[in-house]
Amino acid sequence: MLSVTHAAEQLDCSRGHIYGLIAAGRLPVVEIAATGTRTKTRIRAEDLEALIEGNTRRAGAPVLAWPDVLPPRPDLYPHAALGATERATYGTTEAAERLQVRARDVTDGIADGDLHAHRDGDRGRWRIDHACLMAWQRGDLCEHRKDGDAAR
Repeated sequence: MLSVTHAAEQLDCSRGHIYGLIAAGRLPVVEIAATGTRTKTRIRAEDLEALIEGNTRRAGAPVLAWPDVLPPRPDLYPHAALGATERATYGTTEAAERLQVRARDVTDGIADGDLHAHRDGDRGRWRIDHACLMAWQRGDLCEHRKDGDAAR
């Protein structure tokens, strides 16, 4: 049995991300409580392995499209219910959480020129349009790239 902290360490993610997987029903847990004590949340090693196996993508395999990755949670992610034509932007961390990848993967995609993004101001944070993020997830060019906009 693993604590939430140990499960997060194994997945190289935050405890909050683990709790999000639990809340979404994607990661089963065992609640252990003794009379008069706080409940302890534990994760069976085989359940964590099943999550990893179920989310492992082989080379050339299609990437799941949002919202297939996680059920929309408007209370946690206000942009989860956006339609394809609505415009929203994400930071690198929020984009990574949406696609269930590491934030480093998102910043690498920007650096490699595969993911279209722009900065807030001269040296501000990266902002990624919803349509650009979804195109990158599918392995397609976003409209900005199709139109020949190479600027980030």
